[in-house]
Amino acid sequence: MPVVQIQKQLIVVIENDSYESAKCSEYEFCIVVEAKAYGFIEEDAIPVAVKMLKENHTDDDVKDMVCELEIMKMIGRHPNIIGLHGCCSKNGPLDDLLISFASQIASGMEYLASIKCIHRDLAARNILVSEGHIMKIADFGLARDVQDHDYYRKVTAGKVPIRWMAPESLEKFYFDSRSDVWSFGVLLWEIMTLGAQPYQHISSWEYLLQYLKQGNRLEKPAQCPDDVYALMAECWQLVPRERPSFGEIVQQLKLCSDVLGKL
Repeated sequence: MPVVQIQKQLIVVIENDSYESAKCSEYEFCIVVEAKAYGFIEEDAIPVAVKMLKENHTDDDVKDMVCELEIMKMIGRHPNIIGLHGCCSKNGPLDDLLISFASQIASGMEYLASIKCIHRDLAARNILVSEGHIMKIADFGLARDVQDHDYYRKVTAGKVPIRWMAPESLEKFYFDSRSDVWSFGVLLWEIMTLGAQPYQHISSWEYLLQYLKQGNRLEKPAQCPDDVYALMAECWQLVPRERPSFGEIVQQLKLCSDVLGKL
């Protein structure tokens, strides 16, 4: 991973409607400094601008920063537009929020599993965020009540979210709470990538099923803590009974949050 060395930090000061020359700009909620990044091209260093939240930032400031990251990811590369080399949330507010989001969703899914309801379409697009960063699981169009059985087998035609589906769901149209756990692992990957599309290179369910049966999985996101990715890997066990329950996921995410809080 590239290493960024911040060399200069001079604040822009406004006096009498004129700006002083500086190597650092200060905005309403963030500070931008000049720096050098090592590791992109062998040992060569490249100049970069590092944008950082102020110490007294608010939750809205964090959301604004994440929105800007999403826009820059969408823009991609162009010689006349500043490019995004990466982002870092280590020991920062994003770590706490991504973990918090996942914990809340897992808690909601634990409740659904307890009343024998399977969602079948658990994905970031179906999570609403209310005031105070409270997660709300939504879109129950594919959900099924499995009071009489612990599983549901789809027999009718219709579109299904293949990129979020477990292998047994892709192959046998079999769904239960453990297939929801697989989908949660993909959702957790979405959170840690700030909204990337899973399996972008795969175009059909047949190829995806073969890809998964060969042991391939989504790669670890660049800024994802090791223990969080380990949890994803547990959710993606090929044998459903080897995957954790949502209750176990809630406990593991709590441990992840406690560890991050002590760093």
